[in-house]
Amino acid sequence: MGTKLRGLLGLGLVGAVLGFAGGTLWSIGASLLRLGVFVDRGFWWVVASDALGTATLWGLLGAFTATAFGSCLALTDSKRSLDQLPLWRMAALGAVAGAAFLPAFVGIRFGVATLIDAAHTLPYDMALLGTFGAAFTTSLVAIAQRAHRAELEVVDDSRELLEHEVTGRR
Repeated sequence: MGTKLRGLLGLGLVGAVLGFAGGTLWSIGASLLRLGVFVDRGFWWVVASDALGTATLWGLLGAFTATAFGSCLALTDSKRSLDQLPLWRMAALGAVAGAAFLPAFVGIRFGVATLIDAAHTLPYDMALLGTFGAAFTTSLVAIAQRAHRAELEVVDDSRELLEHEVTGRR
């Protein structure tokens, strides 16, 4: 399996896990605000089942956004290193990937006729999901850049220590 394909699968998996976690938190918070906090056992079953459905959809959103972002990145900036990727460009690619989720999901799940019927509300929802995609992918790249810089610092420190051991000077 190619390196790019493994990277896309890894991005998709990270996106799915983060989306699932975010959807769970969102759904539980929304349920608690909507229904009020009760101690009844049946209430918690409703909250848990609602959270599972929302978290699954958010997991799909995260996986799709991360994979679409990775595909766009592989097509446009495959020659650049991680440090050379500007965050504004990553935000733009993430916004496109996030906004593309809804038409793709509705078209695949419910058909093109439903997609055409929902065309009047799609721009608003696509703008919201595009904002989510921009924030999500920019955060992923920023975290990866920070980790890469920290890794390079450790390598430089190790190299200095090794040179000191070999040559006896710093």
